[in-house]
Amino acid sequence: MKKVLYYLIIMLAFTLNACDNEMDNMQGGDKEILTSSSEIVIKDGKITYPKWLVNVVDSVAHSHVKGTDYPYPWVFTIQGDGKEHILVLDGVNSCASCGQLLFLLSGERIEKFPNEWITMENLNMIWEPNLNVETKAQGAAATVYTPNGTLVNDTYYRSEELSASQKASHDQYCTTTYSQATLISSSTTTYNCHAYAWYMTEGGSAVWMGWTINPTNVYWLDGSYISTTGAATKVSYLSDNHSAVTTSTPNIFISKWGEYALMRHPKAHVPLMHQA
Repeated sequence: MKKVLYYLIIMLAFTLNACDNEMDNMQGGDKEILTSSSEIVIKDGKITYPKWLVNVVDSVAHSHVKGTDYPYPWVFTIQGDGKEHILVLDGVNSCASCGQLLFLLSGERIEKFPNEWITMENLNMIWEPNLNVETKAQGAAATVYTPNGTLVNDTYYRSEELSASQKASHDQYCTTTYSQATLISSSTTTYNCHAYAWYMTEGGSAVWMGWTINPTNVYWLDGSYISTTGAATKVSYLSDNHSAVTTSTPNIFISKWGEYALMRHPKAHVPLMHQA
């Protein structure tokens, strides 16, 4: 019997205040003024033009706590006041309020903007990075199959890379920043959200599923699961490269937050754009 998958589109929530310490230099230098976002150049998976946007993306990425392995920020275009803007969105930052930076096409930063600008319908992704500030060896390839026997690509064994103090710090971040969530298991680099939801809860061992891509669509493309908006066992956050499992309590899920902890949480109470 086919299993059921629940698709969930999470509306992004944003804070309006920008960080006034680490992000003070986020005004784009080397002004290469765009007339349209179509002029942005992406080569070999990296933004190469305009220079001001390159500087912003690099600065955001390297503002993270040293020694961590976070992804570069996402880049979107949004419409506001009849103009096209560039939104640089960082999911997990050492500066808690530096999650989003908005710019005119000229590179001029907009400090405050209406929250209603930021909706799923108004977001147009122009760059989803596949590189990290600090790349770690993913380990040996792991062989994982769907219930219907299809190989799940881009899956690896990953060793523990967190020290005891890093685990404690990660755990504290999860429980203090997301007060409605409950910690189930401590932070670790040995598995991620996709592995937990699709493989480990079905009896599989710890692996890291999706090192560079999200491979989980194979689970419903081969018929192992079917999609529904009703009751289900698995959850795919379409907008956020994230997977979870349901619980007996409506709208309460369990998911692993990247290299952070395994948490029990309300469906939308998860880190924004977290590398999962």
